Amino acid sequence: SVALPRRWGIQGVTRSMSKNSVITKVLEALIVLCSICIVGLMVLLVASRYVGVSLMGILEIVMVFAIWLYMLGAILASKNNTHLEVDLLALSLKGTKALAYHKIYVSLVTVAVTSLFSYLAYKMIMWGINLPQSTPALSIPLTLPSSAILVAALACLAFALRDLYFSIISRTRS
Repeated sequence: SVALPRRWGIQGVTRSMSKNSVITKVLEALIVLCSICIVGLMVLLVASRYVGVSLMGILEIVMVFAIWLYMLGAILASKNNTHLEVDLLALSLKGTKALAYHKIYVSLVTVAVTSLFSYLAYKMIMWGINLPQSTPALSIPLTLPSSAILVAALACLAFALRDLYFSIISRTRS
């Protein structure tokens, strides 16, 4: 068993992983807010078309909220370890040692992929800043929805690093 120094704040890290943490509550509130905005704007769009009024740009606003909704959902899934996972190999492994090494390997691959994704998202934002583009009707800068991808990539990378850390710690403890 490895005794971790108290200054590392492991208790705080495990508390932030719980379903009732402040991070979870903020993410859930933002997800609900985005969902309400999407539904409200779509109802407004349909109602306005029903009465013969054309509201230009509503779909552009919906697109921004939708991208943020998807990325916030990805962050929440990554935080709670409820993202899509193929575990056929893990099911066939026997013994805790093999499972521990498998978990470390999966965590390393996840860190590598999310690092690449973060880098590409950063490059996309930089490209958008150097060659600014905007939506046609409302001139919403496309860096706004693109920033959701960067935020999600960095958050997923942080949670992947957390998972790698805990998989290594659990391996040394077993």
